[in-house]
Amino acid sequence: MVEAMERRDADAAEQAARAHIRAAQAARLDLMQRPG
Repeated sequence: MVEAMERRDADAAEQAARAHIRAAQAARLDLMQRPG
């Protein structure tokens, strides 16, 4: 049962990291596409 909880926490952390990376990539693209 503890292993299942740890696995769920790890999955949540991985999803949060992926979302953070996606947000950073989107922000970088947005900055690159702005004129000037």
